[in-house]
Amino acid sequence: LATVGKSKTFLRIARAKTLGRELPLLTPDGERRIDRFLREGETDLVVDYKSGKPSEERVGNDREQVGQYCQAMSAITGRPCAGLLWYIDVDVDRAIDA
Repeated sequence: LATVGKSKTFLRIARAKTLGRELPLLTPDGERRIDRFLREGETDLVVDYKSGKPSEERVGNDREQVGQYCQAMSAITGRPCAGLLWYIDVDVDRAIDA
């Protein structure tokens, strides 16, 4: 928690308007959950929390997943949507635009 509490990403999320947490989304592959759905100004933001450290392969797969969430939410709301992957480990956190 000490790592997260000092994180710039945590502060960014705290400043944004939360539209949903653990938001269910029905996809052709079954139900998925959006960890956090935020609004920052004119853009909506899907945040996907990940434990551990990112690898190139993992980030690619995770970006694809969040991209699908963003496309779905943009189709539902009619608003632009961006994605953010937030990898959290014991002593480090890393945010990657998706």
